[in-house]
Amino acid sequence: MKCWLCVFAGQIKRSLVFFLLSVVTMMLALGCIPKAEVTSRHPAVRVVGSTALLPVARDAAQLMGVTKRAAGVEVFGGGSLTGLQQVAGGWADVALSLVEPPPGEPLYRGLTGKVLGVMPLVLVVHPAVRVDNLSKDDATRIFLGQVKNWAELGGPDIPIVIVNRGKSSGSRQLIKRLVLGGREFTGNARLVNSDFEVRKEVASTPGAIGYLGATYLNGSVKALKYNGIECTIENVANGSYPLYGLARVYTRGKPEGTVQSYSELLLKESFLLEEAKKGLVPLRILKKGPETSQSGVKGR
Repeated sequence: MKCWLCVFAGQIKRSLVFFLLSVVTMMLALGCIPKAEVTSRHPAVRVVGSTALLPVARDAAQLMGVTKRAAGVEVFGGGSLTGLQQVAGGWADVALSLVEPPPGEPLYRGLTGKVLGVMPLVLVVHPAVRVDNLSKDDATRIFLGQVKNWAELGGPDIPIVIVNRGKSSGSRQLIKRLVLGGREFTGNARLVNSDFEVRKEVASTPGAIGYLGATYLNGSVKALKYNGIECTIENVANGSYPLYGLARVYTRGKPEGTVQSYSELLLKESFLLEEAKKGLVPLRILKKGPETSQSGVKGR
């Protein structure tokens, strides 16, 4: 009987330990345990935000001598607004965003932002679409769902398939403002979660059109001119190419420790000059254009 009781007690003990571990894991996932307790076991800087800026964030993390998942810096996407919400709520340390926090909302009052540079956005189509340029009016009618076949714009007889981002995307917010004049996209679109997925979906779908950060351009998709202007550093700098957003880094209050080191690296001139080779336009060469006149250059 004593032996049976010992076995039973051992089973109860193991079950209780498993239960407690499950509860702790769930609390960590839900953010119920204070941030300081979590980071004391895993001292990582958590970076969340614009997927257009993910290559920049990852380059900075690698330059600090860490990988994406190693203790030090963790880099995630999710969209600009998701990054701002995560940092404002205390669940992430650094947000990279193509848009400013929504004005007047108390959640974002503690955020401090600085401008890294300019991220151009490019309209891209499947390579089989024999269209090289879209006017603002053409692009607007496409994204509003008013034009449904490329033949209506002088292209092939192929249905237009819109590849769009979710509402947390800073790129979506910029295209909505700069192209659609604040009007909402048609709901008849394929929604994806990142610039990488936009590129993949457009490249594999005949008739597809989408938009992405210049850092994601490659030969798998066809970049379009906008109002007859090609997306180049020179055209963004002189204001003739209007589709871009100011890339910003946000922290909650004054950063310290590794968060401060990472934030300072993102703003370092030598680092930004290297990133310019991949599509991020240096702020210092930008003349006044549509984005700076609408949003202003704040926090620099």
